Amino acid sequence: MILQKLLTTQFLILMRQAEEGIYGPFQAERLSSLCSRGATSFHEVLCRSAQERLRQRRSTPTGKARIPSSYWDREIPVENPLLAAYLLFLLTDQNQDSEQSAKNPLEVLDPDRTSPLTLYLCWKNKRLNQIADHVERHPGFAELLLYRGSRLLEESRYAEAIDSMTEAIRLVPEYTKAMVELGEFHLRSLHLYRRALRYFEDALTWDPQNISALFGHGVVLHLLGRHEPSQHSLDRLLELPPAVWNGITQESRISFRARTCYWKANNYYAAGSSEKAREWVDRALADTPRSEAALYLSGLLHLEKGDLASARPEFLKVVDGGTELCDAYYQLGVINQSRPGRDILVNFMNNAFCRQRKLSNLKEELRRAEDLDLDSTRKEEVLDVLRTRRERMREETYASLFNMTERVGSIGELDATVFHQAMQKIWDRLSNPE
Repeated sequence: MILQKLLTTQFLILMRQAEEGIYGPFQAERLSSLCSRGATSFHEVLCRSAQERLRQRRSTPTGKARIPSSYWDREIPVENPLLAAYLLFLLTDQNQDSEQSAKNPLEVLDPDRTSPLTLYLCWKNKRLNQIADHVERHPGFAELLLYRGSRLLEESRYAEAIDSMTEAIRLVPEYTKAMVELGEFHLRSLHLYRRALRYFEDALTWDPQNISALFGHGVVLHLLGRHEPSQHSLDRLLELPPAVWNGITQESRISFRARTCYWKANNYYAAGSSEKAREWVDRALADTPRSEAALYLSGLLHLEKGDLASARPEFLKVVDGGTELCDAYYQLGVINQSRPGRDILVNFMNNAFCRQRKLSNLKEELRRAEDLDLDSTRKEEVLDVLRTRRERMREETYASLFNMTERVGSIGELDATVFHQAMQKIWDRLSNPE
């Protein structure tokens, strides 16, 4: 009886992980160990089905793989009729009573009044209410803790979210999904790159072929200035076998590959290898031709070769509709300096106003960070990051204003009165420490 319950639990975990794109290197070994000890027809059904689903996880796009109905007898050898109906539906997209009803058996469940098994089965329907009560009743339910943590992140209750996900990992040390989610949160929301790096490294220890972990690992290493190790992680990602890539949707495959090519181009650019950077940024643009970051890097590479005619349309695409890449306006001004006119003034003023706006946003971000729901150590780290970014941007803006003023001043026939007035106003604001 215990073995049957253990097999059932392992099987349900495997199916859920396969549906969510979670893979651990020891799944097959654990399943094989359990199956070698079973002898009943129920064990045989579970093991054959689970092994087939695990095989499909690495060879068939998510959502398209199902266990052939021939794997099952008409009467599934499970005493619990709800579980039997769920297993059949999960594996074959059919109900035992499909002639009478096409309704998913999960739809009739009330996850707020039943057992942990029902919570587990209902997960995909996202019908869990009173989640704090569930966590209190089932404190060892790791997946429930991750689900709660994800909800708390959406509510900006960061300290509780981190604690909840950390507890999930403590309960299930190979819980790579929790590690990746924490890594992405620290990378994208808090900009705490070293903390993010640790989470991605932990995930890769358990699953060296985790697409999200490899991508996050490569990005954060670049942001930390470690370009060669970053390149290694990004190469590992691109070299994953097709079976791994087929585990995610086509849209996700295109996005991951394009962004990976962009960060590889960035690494080559930082290393001074313009030709390699050009090769990889072109690959990124082939999949995502409207990517602002890739277009900007492509424009820079053209500009450095003196190809103004190719650089200009790239920067124009970046600034089309506004952008946070302020220097795209500056580069357009540099290009237009060769043909003096009002365009250069407009480009330089847009660059200055863009930088001023970003500085104002950073000031507001710093103010909000004081009230972030984080432990004191993380909060201070976030504040330090924001203060450093703000000071660096202030210095860069000073240098940019001086540079643009010098360039405009060198064009004698240009009436730049309005430009100089605007620059002076921004200069005065920058000089105000507040």
